[in-house]
Amino acid sequence: MGVEVILTYNFPDIIRYTHIQCVAYGALAHRLNAFWRSNTADVVVCVLRLWRIEWGEGGFNYVTNMEGGSDILFDSDIPEIQFFKSQ
Repeated sequence: MGVEVILTYNFPDIIRYTHIQCVAYGALAHRLNAFWRSNTADVVVCVLRLWRIEWGEGGFNYVTNMEGGSDILFDSDIPEIQFFKSQ
């Protein structure tokens, strides 16, 4: 019997000055945890690709990954990320 890994993080949304509740499952949870434990940077930009938004009473609740379909990119060499970090 396997153990299901579930991690919950609060990522700051610096554009709106709030936090985004993020719940990761499975292999992506392991990757997220490994990155977070080894990271020492002052600023990290995360791009969530194909994550599902869970709505609750009153609006937004949290985002979660879909096993095998979602991805998370950390400080990728994407022009928009590099521009954002340079501000």
